[in-house]
Amino acid sequence: MKKIILSVVLSISYFFSLSVNASQVNICLLTGTLLADPQIAIMSFSPSDDNGKTLPEREYNNVELEVLVTAANITETRADSLCALPNNQPYKITVSLRDEYSLNDAKKGEQIKLLHIYKNYPNGEDEDYILQN
Repeated sequence: MKKIILSVVLSISYFFSLSVNASQVNICLLTGTLLADPQIAIMSFSPSDDNGKTLPEREYNNVELEVLVTAANITETRADSLCALPNNQPYKITVSLRDEYSLNDAKKGEQIKLLHIYKNYPNGEDEDYILQN
């Protein structure tokens, strides 16, 4: 009898620990208007390998956006209030996207869509934005 009770207690403890340590991912589709022309920075660097030999130069761009978010839609079932507009009001965000060459000709006032991925871990959180075409 004691073994059965011990097994039940250990099983409950195990499943509880899994739920406590699980991460939560919220994914929302944000629709908004560019408040300014995108700021594009083109950067290049020459990496080295483990032996110190210089590798070919690499280039990437970084795009800074100011967006007035006017709509937020849930795209995943785990998404919750993070996908809602606060007080049903538009809000401003500043987003940095890497290697989004499709925004090179974007202008103030244009509509864009961003996938907002918010991950909540036991030891912190992380968020990312991906441009949707």
